[in-house]
Amino acid sequence: MHDSSLARTTNVDDLFAPRNGGYALGDFTLAEIETLTVELYGTAAETHPGFVPSMADPYKVTTFAEVLGRVNGYNAANGTTIGVHPESKPPSTSAQNAAIVQAMHNHGFTGADRNSYIRTFDHLAGFEIVGPESGLGMEVPVAALG
Repeated sequence: MHDSSLARTTNVDDLFAPRNGGYALGDFTLAEIETLTVELYGTAAETHPGFVPSMADPYKVTTFAEVLGRVNGYNAANGTTIGVHPESKPPSTSAQNAAIVQAMHNHGFTGADRNSYIRTFDHLAGFEIVGPESGLGMEVPVAALG
């Protein structure tokens, strides 16, 4: 998720009561998040001209692993080398950084040849990403911005 709250980008307020005074991402389980629909400021996400969704329910919140799988599927079907550019969002945790690296490794996004990199605005997160990458033999560039 881009935001640390589900309020701006989903219909969470239609389905759940606020928790701890709001809709912080960390206050919801993955199963709960997967019931949500992507929206922007209370308006259902719109398709782009000429875009026809290939899924029955294209606006459900997906996991990072699901996105990586879809990118791989698209690349395999179309002979492309589209990459991914995930961001370890602050406040990042060691577990979050390790999960990003592991998911990319599991889906074959292990080197610069996959047109991918990992970015963060937290320099400590950058170090926490490079270490596990090296241990897995990965060569995905890490950009510590800011």
